[in-house]
Amino acid sequence: AVGVVTGELVSPSLREVDTKRSSGGKGGVCCTDASTLNARDLVAFAKAMIRGSREVMKPTLNTPAIMRVGIHTGSCVSGIIGTKNLKFCLLGDAVETAAEMESTGTPDCIHASEALVGLVSDEKWEKCK
Repeated sequence: AVGVVTGELVSPSLREVDTKRSSGGKGGVCCTDASTLNARDLVAFAKAMIRGSREVMKPTLNTPAIMRVGIHTGSCVSGIIGTKNLKFCLLGDAVETAAEMESTGTPDCIHASEALVGLVSDEKWEKCK
């Protein structure tokens, strides 16, 4: 599984909470950084995928499936490619970095870039050896 985190968000529901906190309850404009929110959600999703993969048995070997996850944050371009068989694609260095991290990662672990660790610093990350 490969994940890329990007974006910026201004959410009315979050704006009320953040505005009251940042302006002492007097109102104002506040932006919530979507990269941080998306990164937290993506890490939680990756953890759930790894937990779920352990419950799936490989039919021939009768052993649990293993999953490698690579997550990076950065710029990318998205779009629909094709005229007959439409495909949604993400393109960019961030996507390639996440794919490389996944392919060389340790099974049943989340391989996260330093950029992602900076966004989700409250996680208990372990350094790879």
